[in-house]
Amino acid sequence: MASRLFAITLLLLSVFAIPVHATELTLVTGDQYAPFTDQRLPHGGMISEMVKVIFQKMGYAVHIDFKPWKRGYMEARESLYLGTFPYAKTDERLREFLYSEPLHVVHEVFYVRRDATIRYAQDEDLTGLTVCRPLGYLLRDIQPLLDAKIITVQQPSQLENCFRMLEHKRVDLVLINETVGKEVVSSIYGASGHNAFKILEKPLTELSLHFIISKQNPAGALYIQAFNKALEELKRDGTLDAIISKHLKNPLQHEIGWQE
Repeated sequence: MASRLFAITLLLLSVFAIPVHATELTLVTGDQYAPFTDQRLPHGGMISEMVKVIFQKMGYAVHIDFKPWKRGYMEARESLYLGTFPYAKTDERLREFLYSEPLHVVHEVFYVRRDATIRYAQDEDLTGLTVCRPLGYLLRDIQPLLDAKIITVQQPSQLENCFRMLEHKRVDLVLINETVGKEVVSSIYGASGHNAFKILEKPLTELSLHFIISKQNPAGALYIQAFNKALEELKRDGTLDAIISKHLKNPLQHEIGWQE
């Protein structure tokens, strides 16, 4: 049995062999998701740099295109790009894509105005409130609250608009992962953002972010296998931790004054 499996593996490698030193692979991601992916940032952001270094470990140079999230996702699904990132798992995506091991884990939290008296210990505490969640961002984790008519949602095109709406009391909460939220607030308000908003202490959920390849790509599983191997080696030798520390001064920790 073992020899038969080995023979099958060799056959697959010969048919769908990954070129060991391709000139350049092209990936796609979305923009304005600092500090993770943003073409204005060094290396295109933290996760963009992580993905580049992982592919370098695999023996590839990569080029990353920045496109609107929906368009990039659809083009990656059709294998117009080798893959895309950073994506959390959903049932629909799992039907269409192969997932790497986690690149990073984030906490989805609620931002509120500094003067808000909102407490969040259970879902009912949010009754009658309006949450802002930009178009293109998952509603999965708040869908039960929407279905139960506990909250309503507004979906502007940009995350920056959510914080503007929160500032002017047009919404009550902004749902976003903590790290991205801090970057956006700092970019809009500078140091004064410290005094304008706070984070409710209880996170809504925890999400892992991944590199994904369309199941339409016949060599996709081989790429993911090689990607995961390089990812594990770079985690073990501290390379990825160094990249994270460079982009995040205090990853996944509340900054003093932000937590309720």
